[in-house]
Amino acid sequence: MKRRDNTDDLGSAIYKLMRSGKMKHKYYQTLIEHFFQNEFGAFVDDISGIRLYGSKLVIRVQSASLRNELALSKHLLIKRLNEVLQEKYLDEVEIR
Repeated sequence: MKRRDNTDDLGSAIYKLMRSGKMKHKYYQTLIEHFFQNEFGAFVDDISGIRLYGSKLVIRVQSASLRNELALSKHLLIKRLNEVLQEKYLDEVEIR
């Protein structure tokens, strides 16, 4: 039996695994959660939940002022998150 040439290093193999199949959705949810922690640092306590349902992101916000700011910048938020995900994955953001 001949051994295959695997030129991928471990990091790229794990990256390919995470972006395929059922793991892709959870991987994207984790990336989005980290994005919010990094970008909204002090305000992350006002966000009670971030859930990804297909191409729709649902953000639960306790602060009315933060909810209003996010609602006004939905298109920018979708654009930034798609850049983080490195593909056009999100179509809609719902803020509750």
